[in-house]
Amino acid sequence: MSNVLAGVNRTLDRLANDPYEPRLATRSFVTEQYGGVRATPVRVDTWYILWQPGESPRSIEIILIHAIDL
Repeated sequence: MSNVLAGVNRTLDRLANDPYEPRLATRSFVTEQYGGVRATPVRVDTWYILWQPGESPRSIEIILIHAIDL
């Protein structure tokens, strides 16, 4: 799992710099519970970071980090 943790940390750093960077390959979708959600691949197996824009400017809210097949 250390490679997954390294990938998650690397992706979180990139999201902190610019969550809308096209090279992150983020996908958007809508859920009943959270509304608009974005999924950014960690690029290790099928791990993704699910997030949405935060309430304050230049912030995001991490919803879930999970291995999923989109």
